[in-house]
Amino acid sequence: MSARRKLKPVRSNDRVTRSLRALERTASTSRVLNLLAIQADSGHRPEHAQHPLFRNRILNNALIIKHRLRSDDIFLFDEARPTATKIIIPFDRSDLGLGGQSFFVGQRGWVELLREACNDHTDMTRDLATLRMIDMLPSLDPFLLREHLRRHGMNIAACYFALSPSDLEQMQGFVSFEISRLIELAYRDTGRFSGAHAARLVQALLSTDVDERLEPLRETLVMQGESFKEGVFSWKGFLYYKWMLTRLW
Repeated sequence: MSARRKLKPVRSNDRVTRSLRALERTASTSRVLNLLAIQADSGHRPEHAQHPLFRNRILNNALIIKHRLRSDDIFLFDEARPTATKIIIPFDRSDLGLGGQSFFVGQRGWVELLREACNDHTDMTRDLATLRMIDMLPSLDPFLLREHLRRHGMNIAACYFALSPSDLEQMQGFVSFEISRLIELAYRDTGRFSGAHAARLVQALLSTDVDERLEPLRETLVMQGESFKEGVFSWKGFLYYKWMLTRLW
């Protein structure tokens, strides 16, 4: 059977397509990595193109979903597994309602399906390795994904691991409380600590960029350059998972 026949279309009247319409303007979550939304939000950033998640441009605008396999999906694999990583390549990036092509990482013939969907028959070794690494993870939580890829030597721009707006909004109060003492220390010598300063520092801490807004915090922690950026990301990850635990209990 040819690869073309194995590609699964996502049709315009399909239940999945209705879900795609809902995802069109939705940021990434622990279950969905919306590269289209990331392109819309951060495509203007030089690092988005300089350090992409995928080198193939079509794949770098795909939707990646952690999918619980159904009975009609299991036969696609040589071994039993409860979940898989689903890749959806939209027919039209400006209108997900038109559907797309989909396949699972690890299904029989998936490399050929990827090449066909991405119209790429060159060396895709790096992108294939990235997809296999993503498939190893139980979820697409931004901190888990970033650290997993970094441990395997992948240098991906920070904009690909941004928190969703809804998570950012819900985390604001929690993070403010958690770091209130450190914020006081950061502004102790300025004599101008206030609730407004705290709010701005928390907003800066939760943003994608590590910029001059965090300078008082950097000075307090006596950290420099990349070590400070890495420290902020790790700390943000710790606060994120601590916050997630408060939602579960």
